[in-house]
Amino acid sequence: MRPGRAKTHNCGPHQWLTLVDPASGTAEVCYYDEAVDAQSTRWFKAGKEEKRPGQCPDVSN
Repeated sequence: MRPGRAKTHNCGPHQWLTLVDPASGTAEVCYYDEAVDAQSTRWFKAGKEEKRPGQCPDVSN
C-alpha cells in the first residue's frame, strides 16, 4: 500500500508518502518540504527519523 498526498497547488515542493509492507505490516513515512530542505527528505520508521537525499518517491503508477 502506498498512499501519498501533496499540498493542493503546492505539490512539487511539499509532499508526504506512506509505504506499508503488507507481509509484515511495517510502515515508513516520507516527508519532503522544499522550504525547509530542498536536498533531502525526512523518513520515519519504527519511531525513528532519518534523512535521505532527494524527494519522496513517485509511486503514482
